[in-house]
Amino acid sequence: MGLNMAVCIKMVPATGAVSVNQKDFTLERKKTEMVPNPADCSCFETALRLKEKYGGSVALISMGRPETESQLRALAAVGGDSFFLITDPAYAGADTYATAKVLCRAVQYLGGIDLILCGERTTDGETGQVGPELSAMLGWKFAGCITSLEMLPEGRMRCTGRTGISEYPLPLAVSVRRNCVLRYPGLKGLRRAGQVAVNQLNAELLQERPQSLTRVISMQRKEVSRRKAVLCPADESGILDLFGKLGLDLAFPEK
Repeated sequence: MGLNMAVCIKMVPATGAVSVNQKDFTLERKKTEMVPNPADCSCFETALRLKEKYGGSVALISMGRPETESQLRALAAVGGDSFFLITDPAYAGADTYATAKVLCRAVQYLGGIDLILCGERTTDGETGQVGPELSAMLGWKFAGCITSLEMLPEGRMRCTGRTGISEYPLPLAVSVRRNCVLRYPGLKGLRRAGQVAVNQLNAELLQERPQSLTRVISMQRKEVSRRKAVLCPADESGILDLFGKLGLDLAFPEK
């Protein structure tokens, strides 16, 4: 019967390229280079593999500024069937609760989704909350820390993860660990990227304007001091002495 999947993709700051508004402590995305969240890329690759094996469709959903469209097009070069960008000033600075509410409404708007894949966590917030919150709002089962998925008869999924193997009925939401690398686009995909339609969804269309329940009240930069410890002199006698203290035998070849 195939799987109709939705992959939630968030754009996060590139390492070392973060600019923060000092008044409200929100990320200044206009001044920050944004890239797809690595764990979400694993979700995308997982969804593409499931489609190759079982058939169905893959929809990419991202929530962010209008500039996110170019990054969605870059992902379209890899694969996927439909692409949706949720963008509206009303959603600026949304916390995980508000984000999950908007994504929930987007999934309901699309309709017919069997499986939602979210990254286990993002490199900016590191909360891992959106996936579980989204599943709860939809009233779906949720499986976390997943490394592999297998479709079973009678509309069930076998989920292998950090805590073992479980089976759940569809529809289902899962959070995927960063366990695989997104494939590279081919020439055909690169040509396709500029032609795909990126559908924009806003607050008026979704009829959803949630209020964030949390806010950042302060930020501090933590200074990390590194101490250098010398375990042994960096010569043959020092290394032999260290291995002797550890109860290990080590012999250097004769010169």
